[in-house]
Amino acid sequence: MAREALVEWLKSQNEYDEVQKELMYHVPEAMSDIWKLCEVVCANLKEEAMQEWALKKANSSHSKLQRKWQQNTVSHQQNE
Repeated sequence: MAREALVEWLKSQNEYDEVQKELMYHVPEAMSDIWKLCEVVCANLKEEAMQEWALKKANSSHSKLQRKWQQNTVSHQQNE
């Protein structure tokens, strides 16, 4: 809806052809920049996900060791 209104306004201002030529000229350049930006964002997201996974795994291992140590301490105290 907004696109059609913009096209109609551009046509009424006799600017439509100029805008279309400008888009044809600059869009490929802009698209390559957009893809580069997407690649950077995806790489950052992947790195963050890997860091979160490693942190969760480390916390999980730490929690397991802590529980095991507490259980051994309690059972050792009960045996005395």
